Amino acid sequence: MDGGCPVIKANEPCPRHSLAAHIVVTTRGSETSVASVDTGAGGRFEITLRPGSYDVHATSAAGGPLPVAPAYPVTVHAHAFATVRIQFDSGIR
Repeated sequence: MDGGCPVIKANEPCPRHSLAAHIVVTTRGSETSVASVDTGAGGRFEITLRPGSYDVHATSAAGGPLPVAPAYPVTVHAHAFATVRIQFDSGIR
């Protein structure tokens, strides 16, 4: 998640930190959930999926409207890992 810095300067980027989240995986273009998991405070998760195209949706485990994250498209290939890095927006401007 971005650090929620109200003013960002070129030589002082806003720090990022990990966030506990609820993850829901849907078949690409669908709202039908095929898997879900809650991450730990470090934000890491692993889900076993069949090969295919999916969308990964994440919400903060703390609840509330912020921070927000877009859905991330992921393609899973047979006998391989797919990596997704979810970036939450704190909403602070």
